[in-house]
Amino acid sequence: VGTNNASSAVLSEVREGGEGNAGEIAITTSALKVNNGAIVSTSTRNQGDAGTLTINAADSVILDGVGSNKQSSVVGSAVLAGKGKAGNTNITTNTLEVLNGAFVSNSSFGEGDAGTITINAADSVIIDGEGINGQFSGIQSQVEESAEGNAGNILITTDSLQATNGAFISTTNLGEGNAGTITINAADSVIIDGESINGRPTGIASQVEGSAASNPGNINITTDTLKILDSALISAGTSGKGDAGTITINAGYVILDGEGTINKRPSVITSSVEIGAEGSNGNISITTDSLELMNGARLLAVTKGKGHAGTITINAADSVTIEEKSTDGSIFSAVGSSVTPEAEGNGGEIFIFTDSLKLTDSAGIFARTQGIGRAGSIELNANSVELAQNAEINSLSATDSEAGNITLNIFDTLIAEDSSITSSSSQSAGGEIKITAGDIRLRGDSDILTNVNSGADNGGNITLTTDSI
Repeated sequence: VGTNNASSAVLSEVREGGEGNAGEIAITTSALKVNNGAIVSTSTRNQGDAGTLTINAADSVILDGVGSNKQSSVVGSAVLAGKGKAGNTNITTNTLEVLNGAFVSNSSFGEGDAGTITINAADSVIIDGEGINGQFSGIQSQVEESAEGNAGNILITTDSLQATNGAFISTTNLGEGNAGTITINAADSVIIDGESINGRPTGIASQVEGSAASNPGNINITTDTLKILDSALISAGTSGKGDAGTITINAGYVILDGEGTINKRPSVITSSVEIGAEGSNGNISITTDSLELMNGARLLAVTKGKGHAGTITINAADSVTIEEKSTDGSIFSAVGSSVTPEAEGNGGEIFIFTDSLKLTDSAGIFARTQGIGRAGSIELNANSVELAQNAEINSLSATDSEAGNITLNIFDTLIAEDSSITSSSSQSAGGEIKITAGDIRLRGDSDILTNVNSGADNGGNITLTTDSI
């Protein structure tokens, strides 16, 4: 920052009153550092498109910190006013670090689309922390409030990606238009970990928040190991008018574990229609060898507004393990679909395909409705299923809507110890329970139950097909 309080910068822009497209910026170097509030940007403020920004740095690109003028260090392209498109931002390097409130950003404040961000980092992408100006480090494509246009896509290809301490990767539309799609291809690992000093979770998110009809983008992650830890999240949602995006994960190993030390919220993957929003949830699909949810972690499709909850599909070749509550015991680990009070829409369905499914310590698989709309159904396909220590599989309706059906196709053994499989409704029909298993073992205070608490309707049928009970 100079004595005139201006940031050091490399700029190509269409200024106020100008008409035409801004030129491109291309930087080729061994290492690029953008520090202390410096800016590398293409932009437009009037009639015309911003240019493409291309960085080729053989060794590293580091964006770090905030200047004395409270400006974050930033690389990107923007429509700052007027009418035009932001340019694309392309970064090719070995290591990309975005630290202490710096960010890579394509955005639109006017009438036009935000550009695509493409990052190819052969070794690693590291995003960490927040700046003294309160800005969190991040990679973002955003359409601001009152603007019109689509947020751009974000495409990251690397060996290892790590976001920590409140950092984020996001596409957001606060105005009129769609949010972009986030695609991450990380050969080794993706780690989303922790929260900021004031409790903001680290995350990957695609969100629509404007009042106009818009849709969030999808989130696609392909990696060997995905870890979502200590309050971190992956979220696709709508707070406006439009359907939430889908979340698709392909990983050898997926683990959600732990809660934040400040916000006390568990780690979560969620697709949501928020209060006041209108639209249906996107689906969540996970393909993996092994999935673990621990210490209150959750995988959720939720509608709090007007719209249906999405479908959750888990294909885990080896195992699904859901266990352990949060440290204060108030939140149990779960895979769930929910229609909350005041919401209107059907609960989403849950499908799980795995060799071994294990639920312990109040863990749950649930499809519930407390609003206007039926609860979702649950279908489990496994070689063996074990429920213990008050674990639950349930489809519940707390209103005059129907509970969903529960279907278990188990090649070998179902073991339930002090646990329950339940489909019930407070006022309408309970769903059916169908279990096919080689062997069914109920121990302690275990129940297979379908019922109606009040009203004229009946509980659903229970059908057990097995060699022995």
